[in-house]
Amino acid sequence: MRRAYILAIAGAIIVFLIVSALLARIFSANSAEQSAITSLVKDEARGDTQAVIGDIAGCHASPTCRARAGYNATTLRHAGAVSIIQIQPSTSFSIAGTLGTARVAWNVAGRPHPIVQCIRVQRTGNVISGLKVELLEVSRRIKSDTACPRRYGPGPRRPSAAGAHRRALGLTRRPALGPGQVFPQRAVIAQADPRGFGVEQRDAAAWRVGGLGGLVRPASPSIV
Repeated sequence: MRRAYILAIAGAIIVFLIVSALLARIFSANSAEQSAITSLVKDEARGDTQAVIGDIAGCHASPTCRARAGYNATTLRHAGAVSIIQIQPSTSFSIAGTLGTARVAWNVAGRPHPIVQCIRVQRTGNVISGLKVELLEVSRRIKSDTACPRRYGPGPRRPSAAGAHRRALGLTRRPALGPGQVFPQRAVIAQADPRGFGVEQRDAAAWRVGGLGGLVRPASPSIV
């Protein structure tokens, strides 16, 4: 009787130690996720684009990821100590691999408002073999009261020099015209000069699109 009692106590202790070890691995994965996110936002605050790219798995091979990392590092750069306000982990409890979205709110001394971002996190493995944490994507700064985006874009495109030149000349892009429609305002049409002297410019204010897509002059310029 006494021997059975001792074996039962020993078995309970062994089970307790096994469960404790498994829970420790789960909590270790949670800690690793928080540490990776903290390191990421610190690199963004320093404006270190290459470090941000290195924090995200596979970012070196993705032009979209590199562009977003550069955008974040440029726009979120600020001198001062980084403070983590809150981290919502990608998963609260998991004994196997998961794919989820974490949310972090952080700030730098001197900034009037906190910064909120979303991070897509992947955990691979299990509590027996071990859990590995990887950051897959990080969003741009979002409003504190909005949900995490379903897709993370590369960041707003910077206007090109050619685009700025077109806007300065008033040559903005317009919707394509259908048959019988007229140009709403004056435009310039460039075509090859048959004499071989480069490009010829024409006043297209009184031209319309014909049924086959060609340009034909209307009978009277008054319809323009």
